[in-house]
Amino acid sequence: FVMTETTAITAASIKTFGLSGKADISATHFQIHRTGLEARVRYKGIVMTIRTALLGRQTLQNLLPAIAVAIDHGIPPHQIAAAIQNLHRLDGRLSLHIGHGKALILRDCSETSVVNILNTIDLLRRFPQRRKIIVMRELTELGRGKRDSYKEIIDEVRHMNMTLFVSDHFAKTVMEGSDLITFNDVS
Repeated sequence: FVMTETTAITAASIKTFGLSGKADISATHFQIHRTGLEARVRYKGIVMTIRTALLGRQTLQNLLPAIAVAIDHGIPPHQIAAAIQNLHRLDGRLSLHIGHGKALILRDCSETSVVNILNTIDLLRRFPQRRKIIVMRELTELGRGKRDSYKEIIDEVRHMNMTLFVSDHFAKTVMEGSDLITFNDVS
């Protein structure tokens, strides 16, 4: 399975997934709430609604290939939907915590791509708390791309009352004057 934005020339059978009707398996009419997400999934003429307590657009994208494989192996859509509804959040993977002064902390120490971090910031916009905190590892981008990536992230964070904690000391050199705090998360 590949994202719909990915193109390749290969003899292998390629199935695409994404959040538009153009993909082989797609999620449309999706809503991401503070308590989870809901979406209509379409694959091979089957349309099903899924609900889960898992958070974020990236979670929905990750579920799509698994749903397609399950359907391809003959698992009925209602069983797939029930299994997805029973999934629980893992601590540190888009997990929510309440901090001092009722600050909302969204901890995502597993995702280090710019797209996923921007999706996490978008998710935080849906919460009413006045003070919001993101805790993340360093980005995986290297060289000049890393600088541009941090800039893109901090530009999004500046529009919110949010503090970003990141383990990469390089980020501090890029983000002077922002509400960014670096720390060393090596155990």
